[in-house]
Amino acid sequence: MKGPFLEFTVESFHIRPFQPLVFNDYKPQVNFPNCCPNHKAVMEWAAKFVEEFPNCCEAHRIMAKNPLIDITYYKSDAFAISIVNRVSYTEHHIQKRIEQANWYEDITNYIEYIISSFGTPSFGDHVYSKSLISLIESRQDEIGQSKAQRLIDYIKGLYEQLPGEPIAEEIDLNELYHVYQKWLSVFPFTVQPFDKLKDRFTNIFPVIAEEPVYNPYTQFSKFRVVTKGKLIEWLIDKTKEILKSVNSVELLQDGLVKDTNAHRIDLLNGQHKARQAALFNEFSKQENHYVQVITKWLSNEEKYYKAVMPLLAAKRIAKTSTPPVTDDRPNVFNERMHLDEVRRWFIQLAENTSKDGKPFLTVEQLEQFIERAFVGNTEILAPTLNATDREKGKIVGLFHLFYDYGNSHRPKVGKVDPAATAEKYIRLFTDNLDRWTFDEVKNNFRRGGNWKKPT
Repeated sequence: MKGPFLEFTVESFHIRPFQPLVFNDYKPQVNFPNCCPNHKAVMEWAAKFVEEFPNCCEAHRIMAKNPLIDITYYKSDAFAISIVNRVSYTEHHIQKRIEQANWYEDITNYIEYIISSFGTPSFGDHVYSKSLISLIESRQDEIGQSKAQRLIDYIKGLYEQLPGEPIAEEIDLNELYHVYQKWLSVFPFTVQPFDKLKDRFTNIFPVIAEEPVYNPYTQFSKFRVVTKGKLIEWLIDKTKEILKSVNSVELLQDGLVKDTNAHRIDLLNGQHKARQAALFNEFSKQENHYVQVITKWLSNEEKYYKAVMPLLAAKRIAKTSTPPVTDDRPNVFNERMHLDEVRRWFIQLAENTSKDGKPFLTVEQLEQFIERAFVGNTEILAPTLNATDREKGKIVGLFHLFYDYGNSHRPKVGKVDPAATAEKYIRLFTDNLDRWTFDEVKNNFRRGGNWKKPT
């Protein structure tokens, strides 16, 4: 599986061994390594390993084929002596640190450091480890049985599965990376208020199962990586946590969602994306759990906004528009028509929406239009219609219907607008709405759209 992480096989990777350091005034015993039965036994085993290497086992035969590895070093007496030295260094370190409060952490860190000094892939470290276990067992009375057993269990745990210990699961970092990227691709970060979280989650890779532990001897930190199953569990919990933190009622009340139409579109887009991902089986059965949570949350939110949007629009109109039959200012466009009647005609531009889901004019823009066109305050800028060229005929249709009404007759009054002409009503549009020229509107001045004559 391709990804940002490189994986090396034994045949193509090698870290050379290095000479480890020993601390606390170490001095080898006289006639070392023939100074005592323990060290003599380690030396004999190390010499035998050097003699048989790499034909001692199938694993070493395969690893030794790596062209980066210098086989002659591992066949030398110097390498055999280095194994005994490492055992002696560790023995000395245990003697010096066993009575300290942090004895276990310090000694195991040093053992880890010594094992790392064998390089990667390592040869001869099993001789060191098993020899160290034998040495600790022979000195249990000095070390203390409980401490000795803990150290033995630690060393064995580096090479074998201890009783009761769970079987380690093989982990592929690239697989974990793709699992996380799939979650990033489907979580609705384009929806408010999640847009503020996108950078934070894009710039992390949550695969560390515990706090890193620093080893002062290797000067490296190590940590346990989560399994694929644990990462997906974390993503499910994190999905629920983030979604649960959103209170749409408060978002609306606090005015944080300023454009409810655009917000609803974002919800629908996110819902479509999640359903498409599930449809094409891009997610495992376990991953589909958070996909379903996201889909249901988006659907529930969209239903809420769909229900509340008309109520919000009515509330805004009631709050911002002039109360009916209160605007007694003269209508300079047609003195026979009350401004409240004008308002009932053109409020339709605020109640109907363009293709982007937003009204053709906001209530505030509508009042600007009336103030300029019908009250005669031409110092006010002409508001811009929110409409595409294809919606031109629809908007013009409202003005044509208004023109037809101005040409109609009322009993005992006569013509609604005695001065009604097509040109006058075309200029009502072009002089007071910043969108199209006179010729453009003239060429489209006909009925169109689903506009209604106000009652």
